[in-house]
Amino acid sequence: VALRSLSPAVIRHDGEVRISGTVTNTSGRRVTGAHIGVALSAAGAADTRGALAVHAGRTVLTRADGTEITAHTARLARLDAHAGRRFDLTVPVSGLGLEGAGAYPLTVTAARPDGRVLGLTRGQLPVYPDGTALERLRTTVLWPVTDVPHMEALTRRTGDDSVLPVFRDDALTAAFGPGG
Repeated sequence: VALRSLSPAVIRHDGEVRISGTVTNTSGRRVTGAHIGVALSAAGAADTRGALAVHAGRTVLTRADGTEITAHTARLARLDAHAGRRFDLTVPVSGLGLEGAGAYPLTVTAARPDGRVLGLTRGQLPVYPDGTALERLRTTVLWPVTDVPHMEALTRRTGDDSVLPVFRDDALTAAFGPGG
């Protein structure tokens, strides 16, 4: 199972989530009666980057992945051996059981009618309900300065015995000045 898109980028409580992707039958047998389902983490929104990384790193379905939202699945047409097929699944946000703002670990599965998982993929569902108080993110941007050397390999002594570097020209001052 591979996700192609998960939209919208930020979920609002009155909308719907559209999931699309591709499922590929890597076995040597035809698959019939399968469906695409979605589950949100049983623990709710992840509160650390580490929790999201743990979720993304799991390769099998566990209880921590939560239970499939059975009211909203997409039936998968017959899938021949080594064939692939696109899928689209729409789930109303009200059917997801969200408990507020945060990044919810999401698991998309391809499963047989008996619930046996044939394949899965993972993602995150960012949710910010209307009225959520968001803090400004304080960032700093540091631009690396790369240029030709401007300093000579010598120094100059001053009258008070301090040492000053010797620059070839004033090009560096102009580069860091207004309009530079």
